Amino acid sequence: VRTLSMGEAAMLPFAIQLRAGVPQAEIGAFAERVAAEAARFPDDAAALGVATDALRTAGRIADAITMAERWVSVAPNDGEALGMRAMLRADALAAAKSHDAAAWVDVRKRFAAAIKLAP
Repeated sequence: VRTLSMGEAAMLPFAIQLRAGVPQAEIGAFAERVAAEAARFPDDAAALGVATDALRTAGRIADAITMAERWVSVAPNDGEALGMRAMLRADALAAAKSHDAAAWVDVRKRFAAAIKLAP
């Protein structure tokens, strides 16, 4: 048992709601609220993680990538942060219908590195 950081405590209701499911019609506004709350805690890995997840769920991949980069800068050895960054890179490549073999190899390497650090 440990005390939550201020960012974790503030983001917990959003994390629970995100896991429970947010209706498609509401996900955009929900992601905005989550990102705005996370902005209050720019150095809190947990807050950045919830915001990244919400933005990805809302389909805002570019914004999610920006948030994930911040998350990784705050927690460079966090397997979850590195894994999300890899997943977002894969999302971007898939959306672009990329056939760039080197880019896909890079994504696989990023996933492998994240897995080694994940709990």
